[in-house]
Amino acid sequence: MNNVYQRRVHPIFDEEHRSASLSKETPPTEETTLKRHLSLFSGTCFIIGNIIGSGIFVSPQGVLRYTESVGLCLIVWTACGFISILGALSYAEIGTVIPLSGTELAYMQEGIGSVHARTGNVLAFVFNWASAFILNPSAIAAVTLISSQYFLSGIMDSCGPPEELVKMFAIFLLRYTENLQSGFTDEYEYQNFGTTKNPLGIALAFYSGLWAYEGWSSLNSVTEELKNSKRNLGLALALALPTVIILYVLINISYFTVMSKAVLLSSNAVAVTWGEELLGPVVRVLPIMIDISALGSANGGLVQSSRYCMVGARYGYLPEIFACIQKQRRTPLPSIVFQIILSIIYCILSNVNTLINFFSFVAWLFYGLSFVATLCCKWTKRDAYRVINVPIPVLIINILIAIYLILIPVISDPNIGYLVAGILVLSGLILYYPFVYRKIELRFMSRTHSNILTSLFRSAKGRN
Repeated sequence: MNNVYQRRVHPIFDEEHRSASLSKETPPTEETTLKRHLSLFSGTCFIIGNIIGSGIFVSPQGVLRYTESVGLCLIVWTACGFISILGALSYAEIGTVIPLSGTELAYMQEGIGSVHARTGNVLAFVFNWASAFILNPSAIAAVTLISSQYFLSGIMDSCGPPEELVKMFAIFLLRYTENLQSGFTDEYEYQNFGTTKNPLGIALAFYSGLWAYEGWSSLNSVTEELKNSKRNLGLALALALPTVIILYVLINISYFTVMSKAVLLSSNAVAVTWGEELLGPVVRVLPIMIDISALGSANGGLVQSSRYCMVGARYGYLPEIFACIQKQRRTPLPSIVFQIILSIIYCILSNVNTLINFFSFVAWLFYGLSFVATLCCKWTKRDAYRVINVPIPVLIINILIAIYLILIPVISDPNIGYLVAGILVLSGLILYYPFVYRKIELRFMSRTHSNILTSLFRSAKGRN
């Protein structure tokens, strides 16, 4: 069985964490780790690829709707980029202090846990629950649905594809991703009038803009696969994020140069409308190119989410099978399959706007907690090596921004979705007590785990 899968046990575990459902099996004699194959260039491209997926083709409408003028809209896009840079700097610091895959999970366990072990353990479990079952699969599903929508819009008539077809093609794209893993004008000046005076509206504009910058923390989730991570993590962020900011501002300028505010706000696919005005018949190629970009973002998101599952299983927060690494390809294959299944379910049951709101509200809750973990490490791990030493005032600003982005959407636009998201996140506490704190183990989970590994071993052996 060890020829096919080996479990990667984290070195900080004590014997209580090691005693899991496979206690009767013979432990592996050698440790299988993730391969360090990401160079500085690969890491920079990984960040850019995760950020530039579908957000820039969806968010411009939301930002413009709440700012109501082009000038303020461009300012918000730039400010969102700088907020992402501040967050990324904080992540770069804690990513070198705690150089483990899993980002927020490891940061809460090791960062907040360094101040109070039980609090860190509980927050890490709640994050792992939320990321494995809510955050990551919903984000992957949203990006894939957008990718499907743009692709089908490029090959069908102006009426657009039916929702059922969009979802079916999105499921096909998810299956493909799984296999891949397993291996300035007068008009422009005129539009500056009418700037909103509603501060809550501006906050919601930031909410839309920051969705397009999601992915700035993605490289931290694969630090164990990054060559010379203590050097390349900070450099990759310094190269990637300014590039994205410049690109996003230029793209928005091109939108407003070609389209009026009314046209942009009424468009079903902003990039396609832009292409129809500028490119004419050649516009049919544009949705396919956007589809490829969004699919690349979904692929990067799957890399990130599968590592969250793997690290969560190492800590004993998820079934032990998700801690397994496929030995030949050295990838967390069980975690990849699990995230694909959940993403398909979200594709079937939800729509893009619901998924985006669902994700963003919960994501900034855990970003804020990660900034708190970075602050904790300033005292508890003050002697640790740091590529970047972020000033404490900057960390406090990051925490305040996170609180602002959590509360403002609820105050300005209260709806049942935020309540459901909060209930789902907190429901993880119900599972924490019996399965982590009390360490209750269900026999059928142990048998299922053993049967799956035995089945995989036999099928692989048969092919040999």
